[in-house]
Amino acid sequence: MKSKIVVLVFLLLLCSRSLYGKDGGTPVYRFVFIPDSVPTAQSDFGVPPSGLFDGRKGTAALYSFFIPGSGQTMLGSPYKGFTFTFLAFGSALTSLISHNNFVASNERLDALEFQYKNSTTWQVSNSLYSSMNSVYSKLNNYKRTRNTFAVISAVVWTLNIADVVLNTNDEGETVFSSVTIDQSSVLMAGGAIDHQQRILLSVPLE
Repeated sequence: MKSKIVVLVFLLLLCSRSLYGKDGGTPVYRFVFIPDSVPTAQSDFGVPPSGLFDGRKGTAALYSFFIPGSGQTMLGSPYKGFTFTFLAFGSALTSLISHNNFVASNERLDALEFQYKNSTTWQVSNSLYSSMNSVYSKLNNYKRTRNTFAVISAVVWTLNIADVVLNTNDEGETVFSSVTIDQSSVLMAGGAIDHQQRILLSVPLE
């Protein structure tokens, strides 16, 4: 397997040359390939022809359905997407923690009630009754917090889907690399000059 990889890299080096330099102020690593046939027009990866974005809104809505804010990020609004993600998951997590505290308080209240029913002295009964009132108050607070943040999470989730469909513009895909046609001559081994056209692939490194 390793020998095949070495041979592949060797062949690639034979038919290509690499340059590292500045391209519009951005460092790029360029691969130059000799094509069988060279197109006459320049094309850019990440910039599809018109009409290819038609399905992106539906895909973004599907993403936001499962992960709030991911659709906005996909369409080019990462800050809005992060806000929806933070609000949705933050409120859902708060609701979950409050529910766990509610369950624990309910179990604590049942235990205190059992002890209260079986107490034999007034002092113990009075102490247990005060503890029961305190736990019952906390239980109601946890219940209200759980229900409130559950509603907030559902509202944010719904608004997130409505926003990605109705209020978020599609900024297009981010251009990661570009392909251009290199018309310059190349000095080959032995002093020969190659006048063939080459495809130049530029990938930003920062």
